[in-house]
Amino acid sequence: HEQRGGGGGDPFDDIFSQFGFGGGGGGRRRDDGERRTDSVEIPLQMTMKQLYTGEMLDVHYVRNVLCRNWEDCVRKDQGCSGPGVKIGRQQIAPGFVQQVQMNDPSCIARGKSWRSNCKACPKKTETEKIELTADVSKCMRP
Repeated sequence: HEQRGGGGGDPFDDIFSQFGFGGGGGGRRRDDGERRTDSVEIPLQMTMKQLYTGEMLDVHYVRNVLCRNWEDCVRKDQGCSGPGVKIGRQQIAPGFVQQVQMNDPSCIARGKSWRSNCKACPKKTETEKIELTADVSKCMRP
């Protein structure tokens, strides 16, 4: 939607894109979703015979997950603007407001944060053991 010379385009598009904001003062896309875990790769040690003939392997994986009652420990917090990010505002003069971005580990998503000292979920996470089955097909390459 880039227009030059004829008007009608966003006059701030070029200015903001030069500073790495992706263009447009108000049109920036934010990642305000809840945190997602990274993909997990589990290394398997196998012999060449197992790779060539194929085999079913049982794999045990231990991971940290949110406690079962995590919904009881989440509260609305308009200061949270994303995972780990809180926005603070203070008036520095009549008509002038300063906005400051701070790290806050209690913020888990936009508008949501952990309640402090919540008894329903004191550790916030717990370990979970998962049993997986890996199906190695015949003639698979290492």
